[in-house]
Parts: sequence; C-alpha cells; structure tokens
Amino acid sequence: MENQSFNSSCLSRFNNNIYRDVLSEAEIMGDEKALSDKETTGFILKKAKKVYFLPSAWVNNLPIRISDSHKIIDRTSVYHLIDKCSSVHITGDNTMDMRKLIDKLCNFKHTNDIHFTLYKIMCVCAYCGRVNWRVATPAAFGKDSVVDALRDLTNNCSRIDKASPAKLDYVLKFPFILCNEIASLKKEDKDVFLQFGLSAGAKQNKYTKPTRKSQGTKEIYDISKLSLCFTYNIASYYRDKGYSSFDESYPEQFLDRFIPFKMEGWIDVTQFKREGEVDFNEEYEKHKELYISILKKLVWLTNNPVVGKYKPNKETYVFGKGKYRWISDFELIYDYISLYAKDKKEFDMLTQELYNCHNRYLLEEIEQNFEGLLKEEVIIK
Repeated sequence: MENQSFNSSCLSRFNNNIYRDVLSEAEIMGDEKALSDKETTGFILKKAKKVYFLPSAWVNNLPIRISDSHKIIDRTSVYHLIDKCSSVHITGDNTMDMRKLIDKLCNFKHTNDIHFTLYKIMCVCAYCGRVNWRVATPAAFGKDSVVDALRDLTNNCSRIDKASPAKLDYVLKFPFILCNEIASLKKEDKDVFLQFGLSAGAKQNKYTKPTRKSQGTKEIYDISKLSLCFTYNIASYYRDKGYSSFDESYPEQFLDRFIPFKMEGWIDVTQFKREGEVDFNEEYEKHKELYISILKKLVWLTNNPVVGKYKPNKETYVFGKGKYRWISDFELIYDYISLYAKDKKEFDMLTQELYNCHNRYLLEEIEQNFEGLLKEEVIIK
C-alpha cells in the first residue's frame, strides 16, 4: 500500500484531535468590547458554529484550550462565556534536518520531483520566514496540497480561493497566506485587493483597510510577519478560455512585488486512497509522531532565522533593473535550499533550476523581450 501519511483524510484527523476546542488569535473577531453590564470586557472569538466571549485578562494567553464555558445572552447576542481554560503553546525543537522535513512533507509521486521539491521548500520558507512569490503551473501540479498540509499541521496558515477582501479580513492573523485564482475578481474587490497586495508585497508592517470597518473586522492589521504568495495556472489555460491571465489582470507595480516562477509537472492522483479503502484512523495513529515532529521543527525554524550553508556564484543570477525585491526574496529561498541540499553541487543544481523557473516565467508567461530586460541588470553578490 502507498504511504498515506499526507492524505488529507489523515491530516484532518490530526487537526481535529490536536486543535479541537483550541482558540487562537486567528479566531478573534474585531476589537475589545464590553458587555451590556459595562463591567465585563473581552474579545469575541468564533470557532465552528460557536461564538465565545473571552475575558480581556486572558487574551495574552492565546492560544487556549477551553475547559468550561456557559451560554449567556447579551441583548440580542448569544455568547459562550469562557469560564476555564488552559494555555496551549507548542514548543519548537530541532527534531529533524531540513532535508528530512522537505522529503517527508507531502511525499507524493510527482512527474517533476525537482520542481515539486523546490515548491515545498518555498512554502516552508513562506511559513517560517517572510517572502513574497507567485507560481504558475499546469493544472494538477499540487499547488494547493502543500499549503493545505501546512494548514492542517499548524492551524496557522491559510489558502483562500477567489481571495475577496471579505475573506482576507478573517485570515490576516496568519503568517502565510496563499491566494489562489484571484485574476477573476469583480472590479470593486480587485481594487481593494490591489491595495492590500501593494502593502503586503512591499513588506509593510501595517495594513489599513481602505473600506469601512464592518462587524467582526477591524481597520488596521499587523502584517509584519506575513508572507503573501499567489498560485494560478499557466497563462495559456486562461487565454484558451478567453480570460485574462494573472499578469494581464494586475498592474506592473503590483506584479513587481512578487517574484514569479513557472513550474512543470503534476501529481499522480491514483496514489491517494479513499475512505473505505484504508483505515485512516490506523494511518493517523501510525504517523502522529511524524506530524508532531514536523510541527515542532516548523516552530523551531520560525524562531531561529535560517543561515545558509552555501552561496551561489555571484555572476550566476541576474535580474532586471529595479527588481531588488526579487533579489531579496530569491536570496531567502536559496538559504532554505542550502539547508536542504546534501552538498554544494546539489545546491548549485537546485538554485539554478529555480532561477530557470523564474526565467521561464518571464519568457513564456508574459512574453517579454528577455534580452531587453537585462540591458540594465542587477547581480546577486
């Protein structure tokens, strides 16, 4: 039987068991408020179908596991007032090296193992560091699967499809947001999203929402740790259907904040078993320790900035004039690659292939004159 450790049915069991009855900052809806008695202050948090009221004194203990709560009615609102809880903090630990982490994470059969490995490294980099990128691939590459696995393991990142501003309001607490297929947003949503992308892409520390505050949201968000990234299908997929591609949908000042890559290949979906074909409770128990080890490693990487073992040859990678953000993000990714690579030779091969993915995007997706693009070049040193 194929290894089912990163089958979504296994990961959902892990997430439900570990994070059931756990509330984090991600569940906070809006600012501190007072109940109608004018004495009880706290924060409203929503999980599943329950709306909780957390006393202000306990907010710094988040994430918490609820031990006891009772229902209260405050005017026309119904809350579950938290009476007893315990703090839940996952301690980071260097449980494995980077190579094991990447190879174990979403260890799927793929027709382009090198590109899929690079994509996994980029996702871990986005979760643990701060980086902006965008990736175009053929359908079924597996773009969603890696981020979904990180989400189920950590409960601390998000993949959102059709990333409207309303959806963004509820995920901006996460350090890693992957937006999928946003080229077809309505004009009013796209305008708001454009402003958000400009702020996050410039790595600003605060984002001020351009629309009026609504119930359950706020106006200013801390995005100082946010990695905002994008995935979508290759341009021909949209053009063949009469739609605009990603690059045709957003202005250059937006696109220039996110270094682009074009990757190839697809996941063999026949490897995934369905409910009834395998005992997923048994599979979950078999792999639970692996999930915890990966989770602890991710926390450790977040708390311990990566220092690369190798550096590329300084004349190897060139970028067009003004693409300094691309250089910064590429450098952070290749630091993560250097911790994955078994030696300098493999590091050079992987970083060169990532750079090839970048050049392939420029040549094939936006159809620019690459020679002209490099007349004024910037060299990574």
